[in-house]
Amino acid sequence: AERSASLADQAATSAAAGDCEGAQSAASLGAVIARGRRELAEATRTTVARCFVAAAVGVSDAGPLLERALYWHGRDTEVVAAAIAYADVLEAAGDVSARAGDDEAAFEAWPAALRLDPKRAWVRKRAEEARTRSLSLEQGRVKVAP
Repeated sequence: AERSASLADQAATSAAAGDCEGAQSAASLGAVIARGRRELAEATRTTVARCFVAAAVGVSDAGPLLERALYWHGRDTEVVAAAIAYADVLEAAGDVSARAGDDEAAFEAWPAALRLDPKRAWVRKRAEEARTRSLSLEQGRVKVAP
């Protein structure tokens, strides 16, 4: 019990210093040790997840950091709000790319948005359509090998 609390403290200290990797390492080990200590595990998961959210602020490609935050605590309101906000940005980038006729760029942006907010069925449909167009499969134009 004392070791798990120490690892939780280490995770919190690392997160406060912006060392999300260190926080993640301590939390992973602490989770193994802290089985049955639900409150401690919950607090540690929240700390690590919010560290990744903080690290994502101002980063040009925040998606991977927010995906890690969701992995650690996908129900935390701060984490979910940040993921949804960035999914909005990615969805809009996909829309701009699609309007410009760049289906490949749209197909990169939309699945990234879906990884952050999988409830966007309309984005999934657009991504599938962009993928089909980029593979030249739309409207029966299937490339057949000789």
